[in-house]
Amino acid sequence: MKILFRLLPLLFISLAYGESYRVVDIRSDDTLSVRVDAGVSFRKIDELAYDTRNIKVIRCKLTYNGREWCRVRHPSIYTGWVSARYITPQYRSYNSDNLSYDRRYRVVNIRSDDTLNVRSDAGIYNRKVDELYYNARNIKVLRCKYTPRGVKWCKVSHPSIYSGWVSARYIREMRY
Repeated sequence: MKILFRLLPLLFISLAYGESYRVVDIRSDDTLSVRVDAGVSFRKIDELAYDTRNIKVIRCKLTYNGREWCRVRHPSIYTGWVSARYITPQYRSYNSDNLSYDRRYRVVNIRSDDTLNVRSDAGIYNRKVDELYYNARNIKVLRCKYTPRGVKWCKVSHPSIYSGWVSARYIREMRY
């Protein structure tokens, strides 16, 4: 019974802060800046290494320029804000939902007179860098990640574009 009372606060903390996140898309010789508020103009108060795990997201918000920032907590830092583009859920696999890197994909779920926006990073608020036509095929998935809100995005390449990010809901494996 004493052990249960000692573990109970940990249980409440884990429920309050949800799933764990990890740092992504940071070079091994770089760090992720932790800021006093959401945005690059705010003072840097700490940093997270490129391979940091067990980050808890307290909440996220959009800044005036449409970028998503999340207030995070980690045992090695003060509580602060990081750009959401550099964190992803820790325990989700890049190959979940049957996405595989050796298969080819096609564009789906858009009208024949429309195009699929290709973005500079995962998320609708990132800059549009190119587009794929509704019938584009032979798309190669380079990797996938989830935004802090749980939306899956994949970095793709195609002969008609360099590479960029698309929402995974708009691509499906090709059947030959």
